[in-house]
Amino acid sequence: MSSGSSVEDRSKPAVVREGFFGDYYEHLAEEDARGYAAEQLTSRAAAHREAGQSRKPGTANVRIANEGDRSILYIVTDDMPFLVDSVNAELVRQNCAIRLVMHPLFVVSRDHLTGDLSDIARVPSNIGISSGDTAAMPNIAHLIAQGDNVSHMESWIAVEVDRVADDFQKELVDGIHRVLNDVRAAVEDWPKMRTKALELASSLDKVAHPEDIAELRQAQDLLRWLDNGNFTFLGYREYDLITENGEDVLELREASGLGLLRAGTTRTKSSTSPMPDAGRRARSVPWSSPKPTRGPPFTALRTWTTSVSKASMLPVTSTVSAASSASSQRARTPVP
Repeated sequence: MSSGSSVEDRSKPAVVREGFFGDYYEHLAEEDARGYAAEQLTSRAAAHREAGQSRKPGTANVRIANEGDRSILYIVTDDMPFLVDSVNAELVRQNCAIRLVMHPLFVVSRDHLTGDLSDIARVPSNIGISSGDTAAMPNIAHLIAQGDNVSHMESWIAVEVDRVADDFQKELVDGIHRVLNDVRAAVEDWPKMRTKALELASSLDKVAHPEDIAELRQAQDLLRWLDNGNFTFLGYREYDLITENGEDVLELREASGLGLLRAGTTRTKSSTSPMPDAGRRARSVPWSSPKPTRGPPFTALRTWTTSVSKASMLPVTSTVSAASSASSQRARTPVP
């Protein structure tokens, strides 16, 4: 990615390609490197290392530093899918002009109590590492099982943007933390959400006389298709269909959320939502087992562009399950 910096002398040496600095800038193009003084790049790498000097698993270090008419955002966190695209999307949302993105991957050894960094090794991103292909992994034996140290794969992301005013830096850092927490929640709960999708598909077999409901088998096929690598599940939450003031509403089932909709995330909102049309459809479904006392069961499946209140409602189990998902192409950016 072009830096946008003016180039005064293309004959000057590029960034140092040795040791930590060489690993850090392994994939920085020479054309981009020559847009900066070598001392400037060295200083940035050192600042990033300082930002990652102490970190515990499951947390993210986020710092911002001003440099002339630019600001540099430094991030150190556990390696996860969708990080760079999610960070970039948040920066764009906050009207930051992105000029350069660095994303080296490291295997980092840290003290298991303090999180202090003790050693660091590059992960060559030009090597395709398939699951279980240990021969393609870098040699990290010197980082593993040394006293009180533990090793983790970490993403170190540095983004150069136009200078961020001091008054807005906290808002920017808070937004990045929120996005990183969302990514972590979705990644950690992704296997559970896939399991839920398959459970919901199987539960449709409990409906009596399924031939009378045209959408039933389509719903099963859709859920299984989603699980077959076609969608990335971002959030899941269960509701009960109840009657409130004469209207059918969805009542949030406590502790049922996963991913972006898990308890304590910034996405958790109101506990009830009106669902009049869907409620009438659900109450007319013939079930082969007794209906639950709190109302008939169905599921609300929500895709990237569809709100829960407008989702297509389909009969399913004894709860209403709101599954938030996005296609694998779209899921690189976080849900707005």
